[in-house]
Amino acid sequence: PEEDLQYETGYTVTIDGTAEDSYGHPFDGNADGTGGDPFELHFTTGPEDMEGPVVTAAYPGGYALGVELQPIISITFNEKIDPASIDSNTIQLSPFSSDYLVPGEIQQYDFTEQSILTFFPDEKLDPETLYMITLNPGYRDLLGNEMKLYKTTRFTTGTIDWQFKKIDNFDAGVTNWWEPQQAGNNAGIITDSVSRSANSDYINLSTESIHSLELNYGWDSTATSWLIREYLADGTLPKNVIFDDTYKLQVYVFGDGHGNQFRFTLDDSNGHEVSPWYTINWYGWRLVSWDMDKDGIGEWIG
Repeated sequence: PEEDLQYETGYTVTIDGTAEDSYGHPFDGNADGTGGDPFELHFTTGPEDMEGPVVTAAYPGGYALGVELQPIISITFNEKIDPASIDSNTIQLSPFSSDYLVPGEIQQYDFTEQSILTFFPDEKLDPETLYMITLNPGYRDLLGNEMKLYKTTRFTTGTIDWQFKKIDNFDAGVTNWWEPQQAGNNAGIITDSVSRSANSDYINLSTESIHSLELNYGWDSTATSWLIREYLADGTLPKNVIFDDTYKLQVYVFGDGHGNQFRFTLDDSNGHEVSPWYTINWYGWRLVSWDMDKDGIGEWIG
C-alpha cells in the first residue's frame, strides 16, 4: 500500500475473477474448478503496540561494585507504565544469599515516552554484600501489554558509611538560590525557558526532604558555548557551610538523560574552584560525588 494502514481496523484484499495467469487461464477464486471467481482475504490490524514494556537501564546493576549503602534503585522502561499495574512487590531488594526483603517505597516518574520505577530503601544496606534487585511480572504498559517474566540484576555494596553535613535540603524552598539570569556568566540560553523552582513531586525519599530544586533550561542551538550558573546566594546556614578537601561534596541529581553536563563550584581563598564535568546520561535519581582530594579540579574563573 502507498500509505500505512490504520490500527485495529478491518480490511479486505480482493483478487478479481477477471485476473489471468500467464497462459490466459481465468482466476479460480473459490477453487471450484471453473475460472472467473474472485478471491477475498479479510484481516484486522492489531493495536499500535503489541509488546510489553522493555527495560532499557537499571541502576545499580550489572554486578556494580562499591555501591553506596543506601542506594536509590532505578529501572527505566522504553514506554510508559500503567500505574495501576504497580504494587509494593513490583521491585524487591534482597541480599543474594537471603530471603530477607529490604523494606522501601516505590515511586513512578513519567517522561514523554517512558517511565522510571524507583525503589527507595528504608534502611542502610550491609557493607560488602551482594544484593539482588528483582523486577516481578505483572506490570503493563498503557495499552495493557503485560510482562510475565522475572528480571533480576545484582550489585555489591561498598564499605563506607557517610556522615553528612547538610548544605540545603530545600525544605524551605529555593529562595536562597538565585534565578539563573541573576548570576551572570550564562551563555547560549533561551532566557524565557530558563528558571529555577521548588518541586514537590520529584523528591528524594531517602533524604526525607519535601522539595527538590527544579532547573528548567532551553539551549540556543545557534550559540557557540552554553552555560547555566545556578548560584547559592543567601541563607545563613547553607551559604556558610565550611569544609575542606577531606570531605566529598555530593548531590542527588534527577537526570533527564539528555546528556547535559553538570559540575560543582565552590568559593575558597583562591576564588572559585570547580569540579570535573559529570555527564547526565541517566534517568531518575543518581548520587553524584566530588572527591576533591582524588578527582581534582577543573578550570574556570579564579
